[in-house]
Amino acid sequence: MEVLFICALPDESNGETTLFGSPIIHTGVGKINAGYKTALAIQQYKPKFVCNFGSCGSFQLDKGTLVTVKEVFNGDMDAEPFVRYSVTPFEEDGGSFPVMDMGVKCFTTETFITKDKIKSFPPQKLELLNNCSIFEMELYSITRVCREFKIPITSYKWVSDDGGTEDWVENCRIGYEQFKQKFYNTYIKS
Repeated sequence: MEVLFICALPDESNGETTLFGSPIIHTGVGKINAGYKTALAIQQYKPKFVCNFGSCGSFQLDKGTLVTVKEVFNGDMDAEPFVRYSVTPFEEDGGSFPVMDMGVKCFTTETFITKDKIKSFPPQKLELLNNCSIFEMELYSITRVCREFKIPITSYKWVSDDGGTEDWVENCRIGYEQFKQKFYNTYIKS
């Protein structure tokens, strides 16, 4: 199995740089960093598939919940009235990408989401956020790059927060251990 693991920060992998003999790439925070570093890593490692993992926020799920992502949405693209909210003009993606066969919907944004910040969101952005179970800052770009390279992607996220920063590092440690066990049981053990 030639997998490339991708997450945003070393805290999300307990500082590890390999997992099950495969590299872990730390992209940094945000869509631009994630897209750029993912493209470079795919060119360097030429994986058969990419596995993104990491922390996320949620107003719907409990902290500690480990989920797979079924679909990811671009939470920042606003080119209305030319196209509906989240759709990139002159592209065919429709503002979202499928990721896995089952799981939750993910809202990717350049905004660190808090309950106070969403009060100022335009209605279209808030509606899209409310239709997603989780929010984070990298997966849309990672998935976009994987589509360009025609490489399958999986994504596992653990809920580390609800828009706050308390206990984030500890929640990352716990989430990473849950993810490792789930990945092992799904891809290595079987």
